[in-house]
Amino acid sequence: MREPRISLTAGRTGTGKSHYAAWELEEYAQQSVKNPFIVLDMKPLNHIGLAALPRAKAIIIKKNTQRLNWKRIIQENPRLVVVKGKGVELETIISIYTQIMQICYDNYAGQHVLIEEAHNFAGLHDTIEPVKQLVLEGRGAGISVQFVTPHIQDFSKTVYREAELIIGKTLTQQDIEYFKGTIPNYENLNTQLKKYEFIKRTQEGETSIVRAGKRTTKHYG
Repeated sequence: MREPRISLTAGRTGTGKSHYAAWELEEYAQQSVKNPFIVLDMKPLNHIGLAALPRAKAIIIKKNTQRLNWKRIIQENPRLVVVKGKGVELETIISIYTQIMQICYDNYAGQHVLIEEAHNFAGLHDTIEPVKQLVLEGRGAGISVQFVTPHIQDFSKTVYREAELIIGKTLTQQDIEYFKGTIPNYENLNTQLKKYEFIKRTQEGETSIVRAGKRTTKHYG
């Protein structure tokens, strides 16, 4: 089983960042059927295909879902794909997902959490407390977190500093300058990227160009 890790997959719409993040989760899940995970998705149809993985269950957030006993649900279902239903307010989703993250931090060593549209929870100036705990202390409990966002410059600096970076092709000079501060050869690597390829920078500072392998579940995003 791999070491717990924090990763940040970032890229504009169309770079394939959600597809890549889901492929990474599949790779982790296939290491052992006992490997738990929770996917927190902000769209009705994006990662719901991951519920086809062995022992996985999908839960669609509806307007009355806020009253569910999430601690019991997580205990009974080690692999969860939680998705936002149509018409559910963003504030409701943020509240529920914040609760789930806190439960994971408090109770579930060894958990693996994938957070889509993660800027809603880890903004530049308003990172929620469970995210801070998961990033700064979660690895000590064996917890891994995958953050996925298109809004890198508005993203938490705390997460950015602690995470393994997986960056899609950048088109704006502003974004290029932003990444050059962390990845010295970023501009050159960025020009080499083909469709659905990413620049990966490990916590040790090693960089490479990567792409997702073949998916075993359907991606709807």
